[in-house]
Amino acid sequence: MKRIITAAFLAAFFFTPPAAFATDVGVIVENTTSVLTVENKLFYQKDKITLWTLFDLSETAAINIEGYYRFAITDPMNVYSLDRLELSADFPVLDANPFLFGFALGRLQAADFTGYVVSHPLDGGRLVFRNSFLNAEVCGGFTGLLFKGDSLLDMSIADNNYSPSALPLVPPRLIGVLTLNFPELFLAQTVNLSVVGQLDMQSEENLIQPGPAAIPDYNNGGKIDTLYAGLGIEGRLFPQFFYHFFFYFEYGRTLSYDYASTEYGYVPIYAFFSGLKIDWYLSDAPKSRLTFDVLVASGDRDYENYLEGNTDAYSNQFIPVTRPTIGLVNTLQLTNLIVGRLEFSIQPFSDQQTNVWRNLEISVAALTYFRAALSDVSDSTGLNSGSVDYYLGSEADLITAFKPLNDLGLEIAFGIFLPNNYTADSAYSASGRNVEFLARLKLVLEF
Repeated sequence: MKRIITAAFLAAFFFTPPAAFATDVGVIVENTTSVLTVENKLFYQKDKITLWTLFDLSETAAINIEGYYRFAITDPMNVYSLDRLELSADFPVLDANPFLFGFALGRLQAADFTGYVVSHPLDGGRLVFRNSFLNAEVCGGFTGLLFKGDSLLDMSIADNNYSPSALPLVPPRLIGVLTLNFPELFLAQTVNLSVVGQLDMQSEENLIQPGPAAIPDYNNGGKIDTLYAGLGIEGRLFPQFFYHFFFYFEYGRTLSYDYASTEYGYVPIYAFFSGLKIDWYLSDAPKSRLTFDVLVASGDRDYENYLEGNTDAYSNQFIPVTRPTIGLVNTLQLTNLIVGRLEFSIQPFSDQQTNVWRNLEISVAALTYFRAALSDVSDSTGLNSGSVDYYLGSEADLITAFKPLNDLGLEIAFGIFLPNNYTADSAYSASGRNVEFLARLKLVLEF
């Protein structure tokens, strides 16, 4: 793979006319300051510097490089990562039926059409085909040479424990993504199809092996291999109303402990993940929108631990390749979770083109959280172990975003989470989790 990538870079460099070379360089500085109030005040600070460069080899070929350094009052405090080192080229064919073929090699971003199942850099390649009827993309590669940085790849206990002695690297997995997009296939409705697969490449040496064990060990785990098939449909329902719907089925294998035989073994995964989003663009207010969306990620009642806690003959717990979070205050991962959200956003001065406030956006959101099954969620702090209540709590957020200049952005956010701890049978115990409040200031400067 390294020889192929090197040869492609050299070929692109030496066979491109010097006059075609052009370079664009940029820096993005982000400062995030947060105060989270639970029983006391917790101060959080994060500073991130991203460097990027786009080196145009020709009108259709380029080298894209991007990396960052991040400091935060958390563990780890200092993080660095090279997320992109990509050579890409497009080859348009302009005839009676025009189409485009393209490729990319190097360190690049892989994602499904939702970004919920997988969104992560990897070392590999991508092939692209586009015409008026179809946008097709296939991407694949390896994660084990990436710096860990702020990676969201954390599928198993072994991933959580992965810490090579030499460098802080991402757990090694092979990932492949096929995405097919059919624009306005029928009745102005767009159809998306996606297949995602990943193989766990960690060494068996430090993992739990199938066989007898007196009790389950949740300090260690096994391998997780998964395959996802997804369908998405989006379009306009009627004027000013638009919708997005998707459904994913997950099949794979995970380690499971059988109490009857007191032994470990691998069992199949049959899980699902689905979502619906409806946008209503209001004509009476400038650039205003009312959004309702719901996400459902299946869970498994017999799980004794959020990661690899299965104790049955199969698992129904949805396990995405990467784990994005939902919510401003109650940041839960999309496993064993149902989230409903209602949001209203408006740009009150957007019709005043000469006013510096035209890029001001205000949004208000209400979120409600449920467990999909009576087992742990990603943050189970304070959960009432004897509760049969699925309702976890509700959250209200107010976010103001302002971009007075093209290279300067400011965001002020406030949020409050009200956990369901009202009775002895609630999902959270009365003393386990209290009302939580978050205030956040984010400043972004680009140059």
